[in-house]
Amino acid sequence: PSTDNVGLFASIEDEGTVKNLKLDEVDITAGFNVGAVAGQNRGTIENCSVSGSVKGSSDNGYVGGIAGWHRGGSITDCHSSATAKGIAYVGGIAGQSNASITACYSTGDVTATKNSWGYSFAGGVVGVNNNGAILTACYATGNVKGDGGYIGGVVGDNSSTVTACYHATGDVTGASGSTSTGGVVGRNYKDDNVSSTLTACYWDNNQSSGIGEDQ
Repeated sequence: PSTDNVGLFASIEDEGTVKNLKLDEVDITAGFNVGAVAGQNRGTIENCSVSGSVKGSSDNGYVGGIAGWHRGGSITDCHSSATAKGIAYVGGIAGQSNASITACYSTGDVTATKNSWGYSFAGGVVGVNNNGAILTACYATGNVKGDGGYIGGVVGDNSSTVTACYHATGDVTGASGSTSTGGVVGRNYKDDNVSSTLTACYWDNNQSSGIGEDQ
């Protein structure tokens, strides 16, 4: 359970391609970078599906139904019905994405407990979408829950680009009194070097606002 970089593939590198793969009833518990297809990905994942359960035990681990940490390359036309649970960074498709995810969806429940600093980042599709990541035409229908801040139906914390994505059917639940819980995005982040963009997105869940904290 404390092993890092765990999935069918521990790591898919730049020139690696995994496609047309179906993983049924996975049962994975590991540490940091945990995903059914790949613990971490820099290559191409295409037309893959996952069911079962994926869990991470690391205090700041990345946990996703398809990939734990999507560091580069692309994930396209994939879906997951797996439940995803972890500490801090959890998403139905990827715990953290720094690259392209297109036409993917998740129907499994996503749960993030607080790390030792009191943070959690949970999204129906991606926990954290940053460093130039592009999320396009994706959706989630499961319940999304986090014990800390930054909980969203699609993305927990966005500092990149989200286009034509939605969350419907399930509930989105953040910490009591948190202002960074949203139907689409928990927090839309901005500073001097980052401008975050959401376009043509919608939600149909228990949240009154699409963006919890819009900077």
